Amino acid sequence: MKQLTRSILFTGILAMASSSLMVAQTSASWSEQWYRAKYGRPSPLEEARLQVQQVNTACRQTATAQAAVPANAWFEGWYRAKFGRPSPTEEARLNAQAR
Repeated sequence: MKQLTRSILFTGILAMASSSLMVAQTSASWSEQWYRAKYGRPSPLEEARLQVQQVNTACRQTATAQAAVPANAWFEGWYRAKFGRPSPTEEARLNAQAR
């Protein structure tokens, strides 16, 4: 009985280790996907990896002129996600900019 229990435990541990190693090899793990879904941006580890990759690339992109970023970007993103259009303050800013 003791040998059977050891055999079952060893087999279970071996199966868990091999499956976790296979899962760990994916580029976007479930924790990264969860972090991106919850906070809307990459995790700090992924951001650091992307920054290192960008620094090491030979061809860097030039900065383009962007429209003025709204003062409360979080609220603007939330409002756009909830209602599918810019907030009233953002619409007023865009209308003033277009004139």
